Amino acid sequence: MERLNEALTLILCGRLRQQLIVDAFTCLQEVRLDYIRLNQKTIRKEVLCGLTDAVSRGDTTPASIGRRVVLPSSFTGGPRYMVQNYQDAMAICRWAGPPDLFITFTCNPKWPEITEFLANIPGQRPEDRPDVVVRVFKIKLDELICDLTTKEHFGRTIADDKPLTPEDIDRILCAELPDTEVDLIGYEIIVQSMMHGPCGSMNERSPCMEDGKCSKHYPRSFQETKTVNDEGYALYRRRNNGHTTTKNGQVLDNRFVIPYNIDLVVKFQAHINVERCNKDRSLKYLFKYMNKGPDMALARIEQAREGNNGNEAQNNQEQVIGEIQNHLKCRYVSAFEACWRIFSFSIQYKNPPVQRLTFHLEGHQEVIFEDHEHLDDVLERVGAKKTTLTEWMTANRMYPEARELTYADFPTQWVWLSDEKRWKPRENGNNIGRIYFAHPASGEKYYLRLLLNIVKGATCFADIRTVNGIIHPTYKEACHALGLLDGDHEWHEGLVEAATWSTGPQM
Repeated sequence: MERLNEALTLILCGRLRQQLIVDAFTCLQEVRLDYIRLNQKTIRKEVLCGLTDAVSRGDTTPASIGRRVVLPSSFTGGPRYMVQNYQDAMAICRWAGPPDLFITFTCNPKWPEITEFLANIPGQRPEDRPDVVVRVFKIKLDELICDLTTKEHFGRTIADDKPLTPEDIDRILCAELPDTEVDLIGYEIIVQSMMHGPCGSMNERSPCMEDGKCSKHYPRSFQETKTVNDEGYALYRRRNNGHTTTKNGQVLDNRFVIPYNIDLVVKFQAHINVERCNKDRSLKYLFKYMNKGPDMALARIEQAREGNNGNEAQNNQEQVIGEIQNHLKCRYVSAFEACWRIFSFSIQYKNPPVQRLTFHLEGHQEVIFEDHEHLDDVLERVGAKKTTLTEWMTANRMYPEARELTYADFPTQWVWLSDEKRWKPRENGNNIGRIYFAHPASGEKYYLRLLLNIVKGATCFADIRTVNGIIHPTYKEACHALGLLDGDHEWHEGLVEAATWSTGPQM
């Protein structure tokens, strides 16, 4: 921050200032991780029935029961955080269909808001002031989101105004150089921000070149009209109309134009790539750092320990430290990312919101407690622990209109009050429900989840297992009675669901 009558030493430190910002962010991260690391010894988790059974056996000390809580999904940027948000995004896709447009917005360090501010102190460059750059970019990003949602630049954003025809796509985006006689301003910004290359035979040393070819598949072919290939990918109109420009001494034509929307590019004066997409894989691309795993190979040599002095507590502690260390291994943090996180700017945004719905077998609610608590006191404190599932049944008993919805669809018309642990009728807004994933090998939990997607109006766990008036002893038998497990239907549905969010190696 700049103040009158104060020295500018810190501001003019250049790369040392970048290092200072990164160190400040890593210190904040380390404090949060230290809290998680130090509290592993005290925080435990167990299902309610397991806690009750332990007390009935006479085990009243917390050390006798429970498992360690590791790096939680509440830690921003952690692996569980990314998985949960990715599955939330896929839940929106299951509700609204695959996305229609894939938009990439890149910060322009030459924006006048940045250059004019830096001009107050001679010698400053955008890379020396990441705090200024990220604040300006956040303002621009919020304005872009407002244009796309509130102002409906491309139409309504909630699944009911999809661009279907080639004419709709041509109205939204373009992959040609504008005519200088018609739109000189548009031509200049497209040349500055939306031209790829030169690459290929023009420049074999371009960063996009791999094995002698452009990894981005430029130059593209000329297209007189916009078409869609067999795989659903759009081939945009790129006419050979003689419109060219010169970049790095090479003449480029429409084959090198990155698809764009002229209104957005001119307004924001930045690189804004707009692509048509009709598959869920674009979301997998967004979360690629979670899906593909780290690009690294690590080796470690340790001296073998004699005896078995570590015991279970030491093994658990090594597991905890290992998960935190895996999150930190070979991680790169830039000064711009550090500023973004220090300012507490969001790193993901979803609309409509997704309500995560927990589910469990009867009496298997998870209970959090600490090592110093007496288990009798824990049971008295939690009582019959309320969850979104148990309170869904309670709402079905109290409100006849609630019985028309499945558990997964319940958040569309009801709101979960986390402080009061109850559902109430929704008065406005929209929401989507997502039941946590259960692996087919998880037994009864997997079959319970199958039933929760189709059963309506259940007032108790027995109702979920009831088919045609017959209460089945297990959820699996109830699934059999409904025909959910006939033939290969069970495996087909499992593969279809897994294919929507998992990658090839995960499958």
